[in-house]
Amino acid sequence: MQWSAKSRAPTDARRYVTVIMHISHEEYIKKQRQKVVDLLRDVIDGKTSILVASRQIVQLRFEIDFDENDKDILAFVGIDSESDSLPIGLERAYWSEEALKNKENEIMEIEKWALDFGIEACKNLMEKLTMETT
Repeated sequence: MQWSAKSRAPTDARRYVTVIMHISHEEYIKKQRQKVVDLLRDVIDGKTSILVASRQIVQLRFEIDFDENDKDILAFVGIDSESDSLPIGLERAYWSEEALKNKENEIMEIEKWALDFGIEACKNLMEKLTMETT
């Protein structure tokens, strides 16, 4: 590989150029909304934990150009708040097996509560977001 004196990068590095695509704000919001809709659908279909989905929806709520005080959005904020001390999703990798075992019953209980509490919000929010994106 040869180095260019000006760029300090290999001259054949152009083969590895990452293409940066620019999308409009509207396209970005549409993609973020689709992420939320996919999460909601997976919860309804039983493919994703409502606790995991709630954490992600709470993170995405300011990126979907939607009323942050909407009662269905706030349901996910509540679920996330009630479960924020629990090892959910990827963070489980940072907990010991013993600690995970000790929290398992609590996770199961809060998952059941969250599903009972939030399933209607899942359906409502999915309907609202799909109506606005079509």
